[in-house]
Amino acid sequence: MSKKIGIIGCGTIGKEICRALLSGQVNASLCGVADAMPESLRKATEDFSREFGVTIPVLSTEELIKAADLVVEATSKAAAPAIVEIALAHGRDIILLSAGALLEAYESLSARAAEAGCRIYVPSGALGGLDAVKGAMSGEVYSVTLTTTKPPKGLAGVPYLESKGIDVLALREATEVFAGTAREAVPLFPANINVAAALSMAGVGPDKTLVRIVADPACTRNTHEVRIEGSFGVFTSKCENLPAPFNPRTSTMASFSTIALLRRLTSSLQIGS
Repeated sequence: MSKKIGIIGCGTIGKEICRALLSGQVNASLCGVADAMPESLRKATEDFSREFGVTIPVLSTEELIKAADLVVEATSKAAAPAIVEIALAHGRDIILLSAGALLEAYESLSARAAEAGCRIYVPSGALGGLDAVKGAMSGEVYSVTLTTTKPPKGLAGVPYLESKGIDVLALREATEVFAGTAREAVPLFPANINVAAALSMAGVGPDKTLVRIVADPACTRNTHEVRIEGSFGVFTSKCENLPAPFNPRTSTMASFSTIALLRRLTSSLQIGS
């Protein structure tokens, strides 16, 4: 019997994950959708009805969590903590796209999930190389640095940058607009830097993971470069991601990596660490 998947959040990423389930890309069924925004729900269900000829149950967050074997959170850093709490209370596994929501309490939440007999999964998102990061942690890791470069429009309107008087849309050359730790970066850039949260939790932690954010008017892709130095040697990776349609703040790969995780969780063959 295939797993029943519930999707919370019908924005750009959530809808793509729904389409993957409805089109048979994943060996699981879509048992329903939920969203705090009625207009997003209406448009999503209308689109699915037109594309696939099906009517998807629209449920409240708690109803959906009760109905699902596995919940996918595709909302926001602000909304995610309450969703995690409900999932743990009902003993449900959850895929958390808003990785930044875990950063302050991921160790205690992991312990609570273990007590509840369920799991919290964080996709790789728009980042490459997390397998190497986890492998490196078996030895000694000296440093982990993430450099994220985005087109200025992908960083426009960020309150932190505005408070610093940085008008990213006025920049004429590549400019570093932030340098600090992952713990500092994630709350300041909640819609832009979930990858820093995932990287830090997979590796040396949020206080030792260094983050640089660059706005580059010549850049057309959201680019994430990771460099790890440790007792194993040196590892580098670079992902140049196309922005998601209708949302320049995120990458198309964010939905693709979640679909890949769903495939892995519903497959009898596991490849990679």
